[in-house]
Amino acid sequence: MEPDQKKTDVDGTSNDFMSTLPNLDLEGLAKQINIENLTGNIDKIKENVLDGEFGTRGEAYVAAQGFLVLCIVLGGVPFIGDALKILFGPVLLLIGCVVILKGLTDMGGSLNVWPMPSSKNNDLIISGIFGQIRHPIYSGLVCSMAGFSILTDSATRLILTIVLLYVLDVKSDVEEKGLHEKFGTAYSDYVSAVPGKFFPDELASKI
Repeated sequence: MEPDQKKTDVDGTSNDFMSTLPNLDLEGLAKQINIENLTGNIDKIKENVLDGEFGTRGEAYVAAQGFLVLCIVLGGVPFIGDALKILFGPVLLLIGCVVILKGLTDMGGSLNVWPMPSSKNNDLIISGIFGQIRHPIYSGLVCSMAGFSILTDSATRLILTIVLLYVLDVKSDVEEKGLHEKFGTAYSDYVSAVPGKFFPDELASKI
């Protein structure tokens, strides 16, 4: 009886999980597909594609879309994929590690792992690399993880790096709120002087 009971528990868990998914009737959608509505309008589609002047219809977006889909299907960038991996992987990893180390050493005794400022520290670090970006340690962490993802040719790691960037962005907002409360106008002046959160303002404006 124990195997049957275990099977029931597993099935129950599976059903609970499936019930949380969007109610998408794939079979119903498949039945609604009308191929003739596409094949019967080939001439009209051609007219739509040929309409307008070249360069004014958003061709660049279509080219980028097609290129990215091709890269995804092929599993990399054609012809230069290996070169990009060898170049950008180690370079981003090295830059990230250097930026992290520079940020840690510039923080010195003010270093704190928590986003909320410590009541034991009254020093606002605005010099060194903090004079160029407000959160260099986070920047270096994202940069190094992106480089490691490229170097190991891991799409999963790259996706997780994007998630990490989002987490650090939210965390830095909490951190900056605490710094505003602790240092007041001094921190506001610092934010005005150093607008780049994770990247230098000159670079961020070009991304």
